Amino acid sequence: MAVMALRLDPPRLVRGWRIAALTEVKRQATSAGAGLFFTASKQPVALLLARDGRLLAFTPDGRALDPAALERRHPGLHATMTGDALMHGPRATK
Repeated sequence: MAVMALRLDPPRLVRGWRIAALTEVKRQATSAGAGLFFTASKQPVALLLARDGRLLAFTPDGRALDPAALERRHPGLHATMTGDALMHGPRATK
């Protein structure tokens, strides 16, 4: 059985920019005879940068992505990346 999900890594605040990675996480369990095998992987899908209510998105190799398309795949992404609650979170660094 395989399970795939998009996950937003915890955003970090760096010099006024909120930065996070949107990752695809896959987990799989397989049986072979009397044994069980488990595998997992985590691949970056997008690098997200947010500042002043604006969200930018790029592929891992630097091509621009449409943030609205990512929002459709991961509802709430824009609000999470641009919300004020992140400005004061425990992971914020300057």
